[in-house]
Amino acid sequence: MDWARWRDTWPNADISEFVSVGALRWHTQRKGQGPELLLMHGAGASTHSMATLFAKLTPDFTVTALDLPGHGFTDQPDKKRLGLDEMTADLHTFLQKQGLIPEFIVAHSASASIAMRLCLDHREYAETKIVSLNGALGNFRGIAGTLFPIFAKMLAAGPFTAQLFSTMGQSRARVASVLRSTGSEVSEESLTCYHALMSDAGHVGNTLSMMANWSLDRLLLELPQLQNEVVLIAGDKDLAVPPDTADIVAKKLPNAQVVHVAEYGHLLHEEAPEEVNRLIRNAILG
Repeated sequence: MDWARWRDTWPNADISEFVSVGALRWHTQRKGQGPELLLMHGAGASTHSMATLFAKLTPDFTVTALDLPGHGFTDQPDKKRLGLDEMTADLHTFLQKQGLIPEFIVAHSASASIAMRLCLDHREYAETKIVSLNGALGNFRGIAGTLFPIFAKMLAAGPFTAQLFSTMGQSRARVASVLRSTGSEVSEESLTCYHALMSDAGHVGNTLSMMANWSLDRLLLELPQLQNEVVLIAGDKDLAVPPDTADIVAKKLPNAQVVHVAEYGHLLHEEAPEEVNRLIRNAILG
C-alpha cells in the first residue's frame, strides 16, 4: 500500500508511525494513557477496522494498534513468513524492540490465534489478558478442512492471482458484498478503506499467502497449556466464523469465559463499537 496516497484520509493517520524492525517496516498507531493494550485487526484488514474502537479505548488505556505483517502499510517481503508461528515471532520481536509488554490484547478473528500463540511461546506475557473478538480459532470443518488449504496454496502460488483478485476488488459494490457475506454492515468510511485494501495487489497477495501458510493444528493441541485469562466474544450472526467456535475453544482453555452477542456479525467491533467497548471493559475489569 502506498502511504503517500492515503495518509491524508486514512483513519487516525495523524498518529501513524513507521517502525523498522529487522526486515519489516511496521505501520503503527499509538495513543492514550493507562495500562498497555495491544489492538490487532483480522486477516485482510488493517488498523482502519479498529479506528472507532481505538478512540473509545484511549481515554483509559495506552493503545497500540498495528497493521499485521503483509497487511495494509506493513509489508512482508518474505511470503513464507506469513504463517501463524512466523507472524507471532515477528510480532514478539517488534514488541521487544518497542519495550512493550501489553497487559491486555484485544484481537479480532485470526489475530486471536496470534495472541494465544504469543502467550504460549513467551513467558513475559504470562499475565496478559486476551479478549478475542470472533476469534478464528477452529480449522475449517468437513470437506472444507481438506480442500480450502489446498485451494489457498494454489491461489497463492499463481503469479497472476493477486492481480486478478485485486482487479475484482476495484468494484466498490463487490467489496461491499464480500463484507456483507460475513454477517456485518460497515460504515462508508470503512468500506472506502476495505476497497483500497482489496484493490491493492500486494495486500491481496499477502492475504492469500497468509491463508496458504496458516495452520492451527499445533495451537489447538496446546490450548490446554494456556494459563492466561481469555474472554471470547462471539457475534451470533457471524457468517465467517461459526459462533460456537468460541464455546468449543473455551472448553479447551483452563481460564476462559464466553460472551455471546446476538445482534452482530463477524465485524461486530465496527458495527457496534460502543457495545464492544463496554464488553471489553467488562472483560478486562471483571
